[in-house]
Amino acid sequence: MNRKFTLRLAAWRRLATVERLQKFGIQVLTDCIFCTTATCRGLE
Repeated sequence: MNRKFTLRLAAWRRLATVERLQKFGIQVLTDCIFCTTATCRGLE
């Protein structure tokens, strides 16, 4: 993906985050990708 495009999506808050994908009905893993636990909320 083009870096400028990705930065533009981030600036406009349009990146496909887990919460946004779930909102659209797409099933995604909710486990933390850094510590592999389901309860980690350290990056908020």
